[in-house]
Amino acid sequence: MTDKLSKSISYKALQTVGFTMYSLLLIPLLIRYWDVATYGSWIAIYALFNILQVIEFGHNTYIGNTFNSLVNTNKAKAREILGSAFKVNILTGTIQMIFIWVIYKLGAFGFFIKSDLPESDIAVILSLLLLYRLLIGSYRGLLIKILNPFGYIYKSYQISLVERFIEFVILTSAAFSGISLIDLALLWFIIKSMYSIGILIYIKKLLPEYFPWWRYGSFKTGLKNLWQSVAYMISTFMNRIVSDGVLLIVSPLMGTEFLPVFVATRSIVNFSVKVGDIFLSPLGPELINHHANRFYDKLMRIVSYYWSITGTILVFGFAFSIFLIEPVFEIWTGGKLRFRPVLFYGLVVAAVLRNYGAILYVFLMGINKSKIVLITTFLRSATLVLGIYLLYPFGFKGLVISFIASEVITSIIYLPASYIKEMNYKVVNSQSFWINPMVASALGLFFYLVVIETAPIWLVVVFIGILLLLYLQFRSIEKTTRAKLSSLWQRIKNVS
Repeated sequence: MTDKLSKSISYKALQTVGFTMYSLLLIPLLIRYWDVATYGSWIAIYALFNILQVIEFGHNTYIGNTFNSLVNTNKAKAREILGSAFKVNILTGTIQMIFIWVIYKLGAFGFFIKSDLPESDIAVILSLLLLYRLLIGSYRGLLIKILNPFGYIYKSYQISLVERFIEFVILTSAAFSGISLIDLALLWFIIKSMYSIGILIYIKKLLPEYFPWWRYGSFKTGLKNLWQSVAYMISTFMNRIVSDGVLLIVSPLMGTEFLPVFVATRSIVNFSVKVGDIFLSPLGPELINHHANRFYDKLMRIVSYYWSITGTILVFGFAFSIFLIEPVFEIWTGGKLRFRPVLFYGLVVAAVLRNYGAILYVFLMGINKSKIVLITTFLRSATLVLGIYLLYPFGFKGLVISFIASEVITSIIYLPASYIKEMNYKVVNSQSFWINPMVASALGLFFYLVVIETAPIWLVVVFIGILLLLYLQFRSIEKTTRAKLSSLWQRIKNVS
């Protein structure tokens, strides 16, 4: 199992790198060979496709979690859960297909996608994408969920990496050849169906004792479990609203031509904040362990440590990006997209705010505070959607204000308040909570001064203020922790 755990960690890191490179390489290639309108239409259509899959994904997540909890204690029950899911799985795909044709018959695609494409073309594209999920894709996704308890989670990372590469080849080939989006969807259906068949055969050989997967259980049990997975569907939907739903909101309000600019800018910001993910993965189990042992002081010191280290790295990196980001963006997109400073800087501030809340979110989710997690997701998505609709007359400025507002409410107000309430005692290092929004506010002021092209002296003054706040945050960490960090930094300098 140790070898499998090591492989899982390695492949998870490889997956993170691979997915990041996917976005960084795909965007400039598609922009070069597609016009902005075509690329924007594909972004919007694919976003709607992702939103519609929440029924399938929510159901699969519930089945995967239930199977994992039973397989080592009640294998017969686990087989029943899996078999019942296979029997009812066609229903989830059918419901998703029905949604498409209801939207088409109502002539409501324009509500989500502002494009020159006829609504009939959009319906055909989405039908082909969802038909792939209905016939085989969702079954493959269901089976991948059962790999975890056998120590094969690393294989799911391998499968997803290969699949992402296949998608990269499909999209770039379509762009190079100049085929229509309908032909692209057909190519997607054929190639990904063939790949999914290969994965089904592979999993059958890997876990032969569970084949045929549909042998056990009943349709009635499947329906019962489908109903019990509704909470997962709702949670998945709200998470998708923040990532994909915002594209469907922006599309009719600002036009699909704006989507490539937004997606490209968001990709750069997301790539930069991956630094937080590097720390979160190993810290998560430590937080849960300290909470179980009631080492609350140590728990808070870890949180302060995360805020100080990741906050410093992100703030320094983004602050110095003002000298390079615009020419880098122009080169990266081949001059096809115009860099929007306000959009980039606004998304950066929102990302920094979200980074502060991320560790609290991971901790509360790790100790099974599902109600808090659900409310957090709801607040974030509801604030974002409401803000965009109210502020869309202000263009992308209203968009970034909505992103920042959603993170202030969730990451700066609700999550810290929930954490303090959960601890039910006087939290040590409480100054860290008020330093976080001050650092983000100071960084926002710094960017504002850059945009209005103020005198450099004011940039220096604000940056010094940011340094002082980061120093105060560093001072909030326990002395022994600071000493270890200083020693590590000294060793790094000596090696260099």
